[in-house]
Parts: sequence; C-alpha cells; structure tokens
Amino acid sequence: MDQYLQKLISFKSNSNDQAACRETLRYIADFCAGHGLHVKEYDFNGVASFVATVKPNDLAPKVMLIAHIDVVPGEPQSYTLTEKDGNYYGRGVYDMKSAAANYMHVLDMLGDDLKNYDLGIMMVSDEELGGRNGVEQLVAEGYRPGICILPDGGQNWDIETLAKGFIQGDIDVAGKAAHGARPWEGDSAIIKLVRVLNEVSHLFDENAMHTSSLNVGMIHGGEAINQIPAHASAALDIRYVKHEDYTHLTGAITDICARYGATFTERVIGTPCVTDLKHPQVVPFVESIAKITGHEATGTMSYGGSDARFFAAVGVPCILTHPEGGEQHAAGEWISKKGFEQFTKVIFDYLHKVAKT
Repeated sequence: MDQYLQKLISFKSNSNDQAACRETLRYIADFCAGHGLHVKEYDFNGVASFVATVKPNDLAPKVMLIAHIDVVPGEPQSYTLTEKDGNYYGRGVYDMKSAAANYMHVLDMLGDDLKNYDLGIMMVSDEELGGRNGVEQLVAEGYRPGICILPDGGQNWDIETLAKGFIQGDIDVAGKAAHGARPWEGDSAIIKLVRVLNEVSHLFDENAMHTSSLNVGMIHGGEAINQIPAHASAALDIRYVKHEDYTHLTGAITDICARYGATFTERVIGTPCVTDLKHPQVVPFVESIAKITGHEATGTMSYGGSDARFFAAVGVPCILTHPEGGEQHAAGEWISKKGFEQFTKVIFDYLHKVAKT
C-alpha cells in the first residue's frame, strides 16, 4: 500500500470542510518544506492554498505541478485506501489526490538534486466548487509558469487537447399574480419561462457530445398552486467549444428572453482549454509517456472543466492526462496501481528533460 496515497485518502477533505482541507494542505506543505522547497501559503475568502517553489517567491517556474485536494463527500469507508485486483480504491484516489502523492514521490526521487530543477508545486482546495478562490486567485497574483502539469483530465494516458468552456447563468421572468381560477387577469411567469426554455433548447443538439450542450439544472417559481405566479427562474449550465459559440449562444438567448420580457444573467463563465500535442513543451511529455508506459498518447476531449481554464486564459499551456482509472465522484472510484506508479516515473522523466537547470 502506498504510504503517501494512504495518508492523503484518510483526510476527509470535502470541499465544504475547510478545516479538513487545511489539515491536508498542511501535511503536503510540510513535506515540501522538508524537501527544501520554499512554501508560500494563501487564503482567499477563507479558502486555503499554497505554492512551493525551488526558488523563493518564484512566480514563473519552468514547470508547475498542480493538484486539488478537495473531494466530493463519500461514504465513511471511502476515506480508507484499499487495494484489490491491481487497483487502488478510495475517495479522491483518481480525482485527484493520486497526483499529490505522485508529486511527493517525485520529490523523494529528486532528493538533493532538487535544487537543480526549476519547478513548483501548487495545491488548492476549492476545485470542486469552481476554483474561484484557488487557482483563479493565484493566477491573479501573477503566477505564470512555463507549463502546468494538471492530472485532472484526459484518460488512459491520452492527453486532453480540448475542454469545453462553460456558461452558468439564470433566466428570470416577471409576470403578474392573480387568482388561479382567473388566469386572464394575470400573466403566468412560469408559462412564459417554459416558452423561453423551449426556444432556448432548440439552439442545441440533444446528442451534443462534440458540440455545445445545455442543461437546465434548476427551476423556481410560484408561491401557491391556486395563484398565477408573478416570478419564475431557471438556472442554465451551458458547455461550448469555441469563442464563436459563446458569442452566438449568449446573443441568441438574450434575444429570446427579450421577446418574453425575460432577462438572462451570466453567473460564471469558463473559457475552453486547448492543448497542442505538438507544443514544444508538450512533446517531451508525450515522449515520456511512451518511454515509461509504451503508450503513444493521442488527443482527447473533456466535456467538463478544470482549473486549467484559468491558466489557458493567460496563455499558459497545461498538460492534462491520467493513468487508467475512473468512477470519480462515485463509490467505486479507482486508479490502476501500476499506472499510479508509472505516473511518478513519467513526471520524473519529463522534469529531467524540461526543468533541469
């Protein structure tokens, strides 16, 4: 059983439990400091994070190793690492405490030679909540590494070359209240909202794996069954592929809303992340995967988002890949033990080529 991964899984660092997240971060930060890294701790709106670098206060190391230690809640037994049939199981073992454990092993492998590497380690605790008080704030602080390694996307050693951007927003509709038996005296906000959503839904393909997609996550409206509702709202979660899609969709939704006296307000947006497998700093990573695992990495699309979007927005490339594993956020979350061990070697081999000074 891997001692670092076992310890990390034991922390119940749910996204909504900052005390447990801070305890987890402290464990890793102390480990980094003990290996000679300079640790700088941050707190943004009560959310903890840290960056550890070979050079003190280094905002631009050649390589930044990134992971989030927050997890979605699991059953009590899921916080104990187990091993079965060549796989590790536990909450966060794939998403993504295994990466933190890999980085710890890399520091062990580098040993006294660490001082000859230009690298950093960034740990955050709010990715599952959107990353707004973690990586986004750290990027705002000025962190601009040459490249980021962020094992929170891709799969089976293939590298994420596109992650969809997202728009989370609200449609609000005003109506006029009246008695439910006299609808002609009112103006139902819910019926207007249904009409708006019907038109909005036609902007999307129902089988939108590789195009923009729509999810209506929440609908609110009405106070009583026998009253015409004066207000209704819907929360939208839109995933899009390129900037032109964002411009088209937000414009079309705004126009539809205007016809019904409704409004569309964006809450949060995330830009798409694009990684070129031929990027000069990505090619050596592809080569390291092939050398250690024998797998020739290809590109893959992600339908969800990650903290990589904050670096993508400022032009910093990110490498997202995973060894074999899956079922993140589910009871059976797992990662291949062999793949986990190989990933440490892949990172070490890559750093030797790219980050050694």
